[in-house]
Amino acid sequence: MKVLLEPNRTKDHCYRVTAQAAQILHEAGAKVFVAEPEAKECLPDFVELLKGDLSEFSAVVAFGGDGTLLSAAHRAADFGVPLVGVNLGTVGFLTEVEPKDIGLLVRLTTGAYSLEERMMLSILLYRGDKVIYETNALNDCIVSRGGTPRSIPLVLQSDGKTLKTLLGDGVIVATPTGTTAYSLSAGGPIVEPMAESITITPICAHALYAKAFVLRPERVVSILIGPMEGKEAWLSGDGVESVPLCSGDRIVVHRSRLTTRIVKFGNDNFYDILKEKLMDRSEKK
Repeated sequence: MKVLLEPNRTKDHCYRVTAQAAQILHEAGAKVFVAEPEAKECLPDFVELLKGDLSEFSAVVAFGGDGTLLSAAHRAADFGVPLVGVNLGTVGFLTEVEPKDIGLLVRLTTGAYSLEERMMLSILLYRGDKVIYETNALNDCIVSRGGTPRSIPLVLQSDGKTLKTLLGDGVIVATPTGTTAYSLSAGGPIVEPMAESITITPICAHALYAKAFVLRPERVVSILIGPMEGKEAWLSGDGVESVPLCSGDRIVVHRSRLTTRIVKFGNDNFYDILKEKLMDRSEKK
């Protein structure tokens, strides 16, 4: 079997945890790959450099926080490759393995794990009638203002029907997986990750009533950018890259044909994970 390791060099000093994982997987009979030449130089000689796509791979292992896992998800989802995260970040809500439990990765070679199929979003940016940018997201699509603290005008639509016209710092369109990320910080609801829905959460809207909307997964969400008048706005999918927006732009978000296949080694309850990872310290006492 082939396994791709996706390390974050700012989280994994000298690739120490990645090297441990590589050794464990190699001894279990897996062929181990990395995508970055810099990582290859710091890892054991048996680790190979990825030269093609992931069509023949059995797993991707991401080392870092949730951001690292989200970046890896974009690569893995294209080929339906199972993805597991090793938590080297602050919260690591999406990751499955702590560094002290790195030995669990051997179970990738025996099939002793389960998979969760997580819904993703397809994001298309229209300028006029032309699609100028598109991507997929496991967590969310975010439209946000630039560095200058000036509200941006937005129109939110579902299947062409206007839900809300607002001024604010932006809007988040989230999958169930993404509702425990930025959407939660913006006051949005928590949705179980295996549910299927689309959540729209305004960010700091200048309005008395600007609540989140939870929609059926079949809905097509549109975000229309109003007159910017010198203001800045940006589009981002999972925070992987940011694209500048202009007056009249239209962002269309709908359920993607892709899913992210998350590896689970245990039977941890979602609400136990929620309590452990996100509960305020004062509440834990």
